[in-house]
Amino acid sequence: MRLFRNIVLLLLAACILADQAEAEVAVFPYKIENPSVYFPVTTGTEYAKLLSVASIIKKGLEVYSPRDIDADVRRKNINPQGSVTEENLYHLGKSRYIDHVLIGSLFRKGGQYVSESLLYSVKDRKVLVTARVRGSNLFELAEKEVQAVFTQYDDVQRAAQNMPVDAAFVIDMSYNVAAEWNAIRKGVSRFASVLTDNWTMNAGITVVPFSTGHSGNSADHNLKTAFSLKQALDRLHPRGNGTVSDFENALSHAVRSIPWRSRSSKVMVLISNSPLERSRYLENYAYMARKKNITIYTVSLGRMHASGRGCLKDVAVIGNGDHYNVAYHQRVFDVKGSSIDLFFEDGRLFESESLSREWKRGLFHYAGSGHSKRAQTRSFLKEIFFNDSRYRVDSGTMKAHYEKLAGTRIINTESLETNLSDLMPQIAEKHFSRGRWTEGKRDRSLGRVLLEDGRTTLWVQVKSQRDLDFFRNKKQSGLLFPLGVGVERKRSAPFGVSIRPEWYITNVSTDYIPDMMKTSLEKLIQSPDRYAGSGLYSPPVWFVDVKVGKILGARDRRDIRE
Repeated sequence: MRLFRNIVLLLLAACILADQAEAEVAVFPYKIENPSVYFPVTTGTEYAKLLSVASIIKKGLEVYSPRDIDADVRRKNINPQGSVTEENLYHLGKSRYIDHVLIGSLFRKGGQYVSESLLYSVKDRKVLVTARVRGSNLFELAEKEVQAVFTQYDDVQRAAQNMPVDAAFVIDMSYNVAAEWNAIRKGVSRFASVLTDNWTMNAGITVVPFSTGHSGNSADHNLKTAFSLKQALDRLHPRGNGTVSDFENALSHAVRSIPWRSRSSKVMVLISNSPLERSRYLENYAYMARKKNITIYTVSLGRMHASGRGCLKDVAVIGNGDHYNVAYHQRVFDVKGSSIDLFFEDGRLFESESLSREWKRGLFHYAGSGHSKRAQTRSFLKEIFFNDSRYRVDSGTMKAHYEKLAGTRIINTESLETNLSDLMPQIAEKHFSRGRWTEGKRDRSLGRVLLEDGRTTLWVQVKSQRDLDFFRNKKQSGLLFPLGVGVERKRSAPFGVSIRPEWYITNVSTDYIPDMMKTSLEKLIQSPDRYAGSGLYSPPVWFVDVKVGKILGARDRRDIRE
């Protein structure tokens, strides 16, 4: 009898331990330095929630409930705005089966938010990572902090394919790209990560540099991991000039010498910042690539002028791809100390009184394709017009030319920013959405779902079985639930706003979501520019409380007895 009772007690203890929610990380409310009416102490709790959601979305981490951690600090008389000791973190983590604790402080400096934080290991009782990041808003700050702190975790990828992938990056490696080489390396790595579903697919990546300082045998072939790609990029250094002849030789090598597999999805990306002119050889190599079913995307950096951009556009059109211009931003200050945001893309100069994160998706909306593509300027920009034959404006001279064109003396400037590292993964995502795959296309829709919030309804697409099952379960319950949606501005959509079907966030409960990420369907529809131009990640994620009204076009699983 005693043995039986002991067994029962052990089973009960196991059940109790199993019910304790384990978590990889808990995010402590951040300490607010120098709080004010416009920067209250409650911002620390909101920012901790924002970090929690960002960690779940970007890294797929299991995060301890903000509601529970708030109850814990109250119960243990811990004041996040006061002193928090290592003992506090250790005992809290041990009692709640938490692996790591993220804790930090938040303050404002020079019109920006600054976070100083550390990641504490409960098991090892030591600080693993410290970080200091700054951002123009809390969304940007949270993105940077998650990347800086959780470097040991891979990013979550939102789609996958089993078919092989072959890709080549033909990169200008002249001195013309020296100032942007770090952004190019980051952009190429992010493109490859998206293209290969975080390197889980059967991939073969090639890097082909071109300039007078790089020989034809300096290409790296058949790279299959993120580390091998990083090594190949780290070995390269800008030197020499970039000539049309060097570009022709590099493109010829990419088309002819790479072992493109017959059943693979084939992609080539050409990146240049050197003067180019139309070339019969470039067009011939583009036609050769087209015959091999290689899709070509071309990217013009800020020092290229109209003729060079036209040359790359022609190559992209022949290669059944698209041409992209990199966008630039620089904040300058006039004699009164007032800030002015300058922007540059595709040979055009702009100013703005406000900074929208939408600029990182480019300064224009595009309609059509190829030579028929039409550009519409984003709403927050005001163009500075000039005579092309008189002023040779580029990304490096836009501040000097703005002084002449606007008659405004500039006394100080911040560093030049580019959207290149953000643009590259967008190109990779677009490659999928346009159905470039020869089998198992990733853009196949499984059905449509009508979302309702009591005032507004919105039809959305569903492209994964997991999301479809989720919406079916929610339809049966008939209850409101929080849904994270990735928002894009799309003028052809019924309300001018599009919900990205691969960005549904369904695993975040209400207590995690900060007020700054909450909105409604009605507000999304009424202010699409605002919600598509700001927020956490790209496309920006916002949470709406909705219920499922209808599901159309998706057949239920067939009963085996039928």
